Amino acid sequence: MERRRCRAPVFIGVCILVGAAGLVVDRRLPALHRLPSGLSWPGLVGILAGVMALCGFFTLLAHFLIARKGKPTVEGVMIGRLYWLLDFLAVLISLAYGFGVLGTFTTAFSLFGGMLLGWSLQVSRGASKQFLRTWCEVEAYNGVKRN
Repeated sequence: MERRRCRAPVFIGVCILVGAAGLVVDRRLPALHRLPSGLSWPGLVGILAGVMALCGFFTLLAHFLIARKGKPTVEGVMIGRLYWLLDFLAVLISLAYGFGVLGTFTTAFSLFGGMLLGWSLQVSRGASKQFLRTWCEVEAYNGVKRN
């Protein structure tokens, strides 16, 4: 199996360079077309690259700390994927902010967030069987009570 050693630091470095370039262009050229948030396209790209660089840094740090403790590297991969999931949400929020629709985005997320949270809390098929059994008992009791 081939090991790749330099991917994460190179990714972080490229993100930092792109982010810095985007923010410098945003500052130096105030006449650029502005998005509804007040940022220009290079400024938004700079923020997105900065968010991705932070995610890459935290993933690399988690891998380093887990390897230092002598734990399996699979745990570092698992934590890294969790960081990338959070990074995906942070990029979506940054894009919504850049286009000036953060309020609409958060309203839509709050409408469906509870449903998504409920899906994630369902533990197993056994729990759904227990729920169905309890529901049947309650309905049977209410049927007897009505008669």
